[in-house]
Amino acid sequence: NLVNASIADWQGGILESEDAGTTWTVPSFWYAYAGPYAYHPNLPNITFTIANQYTGAAVNTVNIAHSDDSGLTWNPVSFGQGNFVAVALDQTDPTTLYVAGTIASEGTSGIYKFQVVYSGGTVASVMRVPGVFNAGLGSTDDIRQLIYSKASGYLYAATAAGVYRSSNQAL
Repeated sequence: NLVNASIADWQGGILESEDAGTTWTVPSFWYAYAGPYAYHPNLPNITFTIANQYTGAAVNTVNIAHSDDSGLTWNPVSFGQGNFVAVALDQTDPTTLYVAGTIASEGTSGIYKFQVVYSGGTVASVMRVPGVFNAGLGSTDDIRQLIYSKASGYLYAATAAGVYRSSNQAL
């Protein structure tokens, strides 16, 4: 019955419903634009999202946020300035997290990989794997969605030009 949703940052950033969407609350006010959500395949309390945080600078601070309590509280990890648009957790190896977007502070865009370390039923850390993983993508500026298929083991990237598929973890 637990559902997460995003709203404008000035309204709280993230909504949570514990009754399948009948009622909603802002569990903890966070001045960030949260994006799509990715859920751990075996630990239902662990949720990931992207969160672009307006700080008054020309571009947003980009964060990957994780929750260890099904979305009641969020722990952001910052990765510079830019704009993240999509997130997908590898459902066969949930230590790998994929994020699409732009990190303007380093002049890159496309698909980024992150290594997630768990401690019991919580996230201990989220670390970026060096590089950008764009092999085979036409344009990296218009990625709109990432999906990881557990059945096929493919990572899909939806763009304005079409859907791309990686069978090798975006190498």
